[in-house]
Amino acid sequence: MWINPNDVQFVLVRNGEDSEMLLDLMKRAMMFYAQEAQLPLYRQDGTYYLPALNETRGDILWAIENEEFLALMDHDQYLATCRLVSDYKRGKSLLTRFSVHPKLYKTNIAEIFLDRVIAYARKQGLQELYVYIAQSHKPLMDLFKSRNFMLYSINDGHPYPKVCLIKDLQRGLF
Repeated sequence: MWINPNDVQFVLVRNGEDSEMLLDLMKRAMMFYAQEAQLPLYRQDGTYYLPALNETRGDILWAIENEEFLALMDHDQYLATCRLVSDYKRGKSLLTRFSVHPKLYKTNIAEIFLDRVIAYARKQGLQELYVYIAQSHKPLMDLFKSRNFMLYSINDGHPYPKVCLIKDLQRGLF
């Protein structure tokens, strides 16, 4: 299924009235991500290895107030979300919690959303975006590489190998 980019709206979430919907979307997407990448889910204490899966509504509310909480919407439905944790003095931002609704996995929503996030970061004057991805999640790695994110580092650590990809926002359209 292909979605027309003109049919969706990119928003900076500024209030917490939809925090439950945003939390639900992120948790569904992160659980799907963990399963696709074959990541270990639970620690011995019963919590999740992926910090996003341990988040609460309060964490979402805090992120809306203190980070750049971005979303892609179709009317009143959230399709994708992420956060930018930015250091404007250094011109860098961590792109985190990149979440696309699992039902939209085989569509172009992830591409549309990532392109809008990149455009937003540029408009804000950022110079670099970086993201951490499970090394075993090839589709997500391919998406970011298709937008000229380059391998910066590899962490072979516990509980699963991650890569850090970095994008120079001053070079190229994507």
